[in-house]
Amino acid sequence: MSRFHAQKKDYDDPLRRLRSEFHIPKRSDMDTCIEIDMIQRSHESVIYLAGSAIGLQPKLITTRTTAFLNQWARRGIAAGHTAEPENNCPSWLEAEQVAADSMAPIVGALNSEVTLMGTLTANLHFLLASFYLPKKAEQGRTRILIEEGAFASDRYAIQSQIEWHGLDPTSELISIPCNEDGLLSTAAVCDTIELFAHNAALLILSGVQFHTGQLLEIPHITRYARERGIVVGWDLAHAVGNVELKLHEWDVDFAVWCSYKYLNAGPGATAGIFVHDRHGKDKNRRRLAGWWGVPIPQRFEMTQSFAPNVGAAGFKVSSPSILDITAVTAALQLLNGPGMAKITEKSRNLTGYLESLLDDIAIQITGNPRVREEHVPWTVITPRDPAQRGAMLSLRWREGDRMEQVARHLRDRGVIVDIRKPDIMRITPAPLYNTFEDVWMFAQKLEKATIAIGNRDSTS
Repeated sequence: MSRFHAQKKDYDDPLRRLRSEFHIPKRSDMDTCIEIDMIQRSHESVIYLAGSAIGLQPKLITTRTTAFLNQWARRGIAAGHTAEPENNCPSWLEAEQVAADSMAPIVGALNSEVTLMGTLTANLHFLLASFYLPKKAEQGRTRILIEEGAFASDRYAIQSQIEWHGLDPTSELISIPCNEDGLLSTAAVCDTIELFAHNAALLILSGVQFHTGQLLEIPHITRYARERGIVVGWDLAHAVGNVELKLHEWDVDFAVWCSYKYLNAGPGATAGIFVHDRHGKDKNRRRLAGWWGVPIPQRFEMTQSFAPNVGAAGFKVSSPSILDITAVTAALQLLNGPGMAKITEKSRNLTGYLESLLDDIAIQITGNPRVREEHVPWTVITPRDPAQRGAMLSLRWREGDRMEQVARHLRDRGVIVDIRKPDIMRITPAPLYNTFEDVWMFAQKLEKATIAIGNRDSTS
């Protein structure tokens, strides 16, 4: 496939103008960018394919946060109660709900089911404190089911919650087995649910797996577990802003996510939680409480009894950074403009194009008599079915050292990918700011780097 073919795809892309809403890093600003080659000769911008780690900065964040800082500078505490709609500045007390209302359609939730607070692992702790109650559990439900390859911080949080209740994680934390590529089959999940249906309290899985990029069957798994009396929570760090979600319709009990990957709100940005309406209306549900969890009209009355807000807002504990909330709200505007259906449609086309180019590279490498390769040095472990993945493709390299050399070679030439030791390279074309030409240029450079490093190794 030619460069012209990629450029034609970009010309026909209805979302192409969104790229101009982002700051794209420049080659001149990259410490190790040493070479301007013919492939990228007319492009000062780097080819940034690491959005699954940190998304790029929307220009609107600067505009909105500057407006907030000016509002604060000019009005002090008065800005807490009075909006400035002409500057797109809600009052500070309203800012969180504005952000939650913007987040709700992205995750497929009622506005009342979503709030922004804290960070992902802290929020997981808050929700586990409410939903994991083994001492009150009926029929001895004390176990928690997670995937074998769960993100380490999720595992740490869950282990510590089990220990907090005086139980032993070695017996109470059950890992659902993955295959050799780290993929988790729905059958394996359902088999494990069936096996522990009598004593499992919670099932907590990743919507999109951080290592492999696999999208799990969230609605089917949720329904299967809930029919067996198991509460279901999801870590959606790699799913929110990446794939279409319908958390309310799917009857998910709770979910947590961050805002700095596909939502592009910045490193450490305020995270989000989802609590289904049936739980949010239960004011008697146990929780860790704080004054920010009561309705705004009663918040400053400082009563001695805690009466939580209805919905996810009732799980908040303290005042957030309005500067951070402003950044998140600005970032969400860029997703809500086109909507998740159009974003995921482009994402499937963009990642499918990447997949086809990687297939072409494999043919070129193994079919080239000048290349000392019997096999391609990497395997794409992300499912080939577009319905089972998001934007990211993960390459598992046979040799981790070679992967690192190739990644360094790419970085020196203005291409940014994300590697996870020992052997995973994550390539993420983000539909809001990446182009088909980005993907085409990346493929050319990956082929050259793979061959160059391979030949260098074979002659050393």
